[in-house]
Amino acid sequence: ALGVPFYVITNSLPVILIGIAVCDAIHVFSQYYEEVAREPGIPAREATLRAMTGMWRPITLTTLTTAAGFLGLAAAAGLPPMQAYGVFAAIGIGAALLWTLLLLPALLSFVRPRPSSALRPRNSTRPDVFTRIMAGAGSHVAHRPGRVLAVGALLLGVSLAGVSRVEFNDQRINNFQSEEPLYQADQAINTVFDGTYYLDVAISTPGPEDLFLPENLRRIERLQHWMETEGGIVNTTSIVDYIKEMNLAMHEEHPEQYRIPDDSDLIAQYFLLYSASGEPTDFQEEVDYDYRLAHVRGQLKDDNFQRIGPIVTGLERYLDSEFNNDAIQGHATGAIHLTHSWLSPLGPNTAQGMALALLLVLLAAALFFRSAVLGLLATLPVAFAVLMVFAMMGFLGIWIGIGTSMFAAIAIGLGVDFAIHSLDRLRTLIREQGLDYADAVSELFPTTGRALLFNLLALACGFGVLMTSKVPPLQNFGLLVAVAVVTSFLISLTAMPALIGWLRPRALFADHPLTSRQPSTAHSGGFARTALLVSLLVLSAILAAIARADATIDADAIMAAVDAREEGETQRSQIRFELTDRRGKTRVQETVALRKYYGRDKRQVLFYLEPSNVRDTAFLTYDYADPARDDDQWLYLPALRKSRRISASDRGDYFLGTDLTYEDLKRQGKVTLEDWNFEYVST
Repeated sequence: ALGVPFYVITNSLPVILIGIAVCDAIHVFSQYYEEVAREPGIPAREATLRAMTGMWRPITLTTLTTAAGFLGLAAAAGLPPMQAYGVFAAIGIGAALLWTLLLLPALLSFVRPRPSSALRPRNSTRPDVFTRIMAGAGSHVAHRPGRVLAVGALLLGVSLAGVSRVEFNDQRINNFQSEEPLYQADQAINTVFDGTYYLDVAISTPGPEDLFLPENLRRIERLQHWMETEGGIVNTTSIVDYIKEMNLAMHEEHPEQYRIPDDSDLIAQYFLLYSASGEPTDFQEEVDYDYRLAHVRGQLKDDNFQRIGPIVTGLERYLDSEFNNDAIQGHATGAIHLTHSWLSPLGPNTAQGMALALLLVLLAAALFFRSAVLGLLATLPVAFAVLMVFAMMGFLGIWIGIGTSMFAAIAIGLGVDFAIHSLDRLRTLIREQGLDYADAVSELFPTTGRALLFNLLALACGFGVLMTSKVPPLQNFGLLVAVAVVTSFLISLTAMPALIGWLRPRALFADHPLTSRQPSTAHSGGFARTALLVSLLVLSAILAAIARADATIDADAIMAAVDAREEGETQRSQIRFELTDRRGKTRVQETVALRKYYGRDKRQVLFYLEPSNVRDTAFLTYDYADPARDDDQWLYLPALRKSRRISASDRGDYFLGTDLTYEDLKRQGKVTLEDWNFEYVST
């Protein structure tokens, strides 16, 4: 709807948004079934109200902090794909919040509550296995916080060692496995041939046909020589190579004639000569229609960023210092230059984006918890998850590139959920329920911790499946996201509570009057009355009919009369060719044509008047009436004072670079009526 392209790196957005939305729903359902287990037979509206009263705050906070993180990434990014990624991730997260807070409770309020077999009442003689696992872990953290912090410090040191080994690099062929036919073909082709990766130079001159000037062509020739000998380019191709080949052919293949002619008119006439046997589009990749723009193509054997970086920057320096002047300009372009332009700012942008995202998460958490210390504690698991992602990339040799630069942002989006829910639950237990530190941590694990465990399993298993993919980027994506969520889960439930016990921040442990968060049924109508409003917009278009020309004038009859006219023995005509290329650029050629019959045979000569560089060039045709005999044709080049015979077997389908065929020129305005549809336009 907004016209934003679907970039490659935005492919992961649906998966990330599903993961975030599922986590929110898991917390709501966990609290809902906990209320049902605590009070069997509770009405659906009451159970829903209690669940949403307990969960709306942490869910809203995780959504806002996650959205803030992605918006920070978009703000720091210098590339449109990453900006779009951050913005639309934030939009999707906001939509998931609306679903969780509005539609989900509205639907739950209509469903009869049924106790979950996986969640037994807290006073049950045998809690389920997940509750027992989390209760045991909670007891260990509550009573041994020093040991937990020591293990966390050791893990931090290992992570820093991994981060120091991270390499900033990228290479597109590595998106395929080495046993893939495409990968093997790429290796074989680039070993034998000059390379399939292109670093190009776009040449521009001030006026039309300035590329016929020998001094400009020699400047391009020197550029190609530098690119091949000093610039690291394997091979280059430009219009200069074709001009030298044509000059060699016109001088009987003498090796010393493989050079640029000194006469600009001769160069222009070479192109006209070539057009007699070539296609009009033969040079469209090397030069534009009015010979003002040209293209130099350089070939490389790979697009490894670390190797192409010095080549691209060296070429840009040469263009600025040695090539460019008022008469001709060159600018680096092509796939290699695009890759370099994308990757060069990616390193600083990635670091800035991560820093800004973490800062916004910190500010949002500090604002909602009304404590800078709690904001820092909430950011700790997220920061540790980002650190662990980069550490794993360093240990496994996974480069930071265009695709993988988003993995840390994904770690923020998925990891903040664990920290916020854990911290919010601890605040409730310590401040509002008056539990001491050890009891609060022990209570945290089998309740909120249990729900977070299900979050972890859902995310780690969901993304871990991607490691079975045959596509390396998806394998890396699944592995690193799984590492990120596991790290965030563990730090949120171990190092963060241990730090809280060690620091004992006043925001949690100051004396506060006890308050109850148990809702009253008097306010139970809010979520139950929520309804989903759907509106359909119908767009209509009015089609205007185009008035037809006067139907009383028969266009076919007019053309039949034109085709039946007498030709006469001799004829002199002026022909104006207005040639338009696919980009809309136009060239005009003015000619005069003389024709005379000799019996049934016909001879015709066409002289070029404009443009000036092909003036007096002539095209002579002997058109024989005998269909078994090929026509004879010659092209006269005044700059060489030579004529070149063009045999029927050598000539192309189109006349001298136009879209007209040689048959069209022979018929001189007459057409095969059944091949065309005619319409009268105006008098």
